Order: sequence, then C-alpha cells, then structure tokens
Amino acid sequence: MYPPDLHPLVFAELVGQLCWFFHGPHLRRPDGTLPRRGEPGYVPPPRRPYPPQKQLVYDRRTLNRFAALFTSPG
Repeated sequence: MYPPDLHPLVFAELVGQLCWFFHGPHLRRPDGTLPRRGEPGYVPPPRRPYPPQKQLVYDRRTLNRFAALFTSPG
C-alpha cells in the first residue's frame, strides 16, 4: 500500500507500537515474563496505556526478516 521508501517508517509506527502494546515492559514481571489472562499482574487491553510514538527507522534487513515470517517457502 505504501511505497518501499516508507516501509521502515510504517513498520516502526504500526508493528513497533503493536509489539509494545502486547509485549512491552509495562506488562512484564520483574523476571521478564508476561502474565496470562487470569494470573496476578495481568493487564487487560482496555486498561493498557497507548504506545508511545516510535521515532526510529528500522533498517531494511530487519524489515526483510520480518516479512519473511509471512512468506510461504517455495
């Protein structure tokens, strides 16, 4: 949908924020694990903070590795 030159920015904005929302340090226990629904410390999505803006540009290698997760071999 976006030109390739913008992919690093869009990746940071969309994927970076989603990863932070679901797996960020604000959800983790001191040992680094994430509590699951029903466990002490679990924060349901409506009570999570909105992710901060990501002000970085991912390198092309990172983008290619991420995209490869969704590409079928062959």
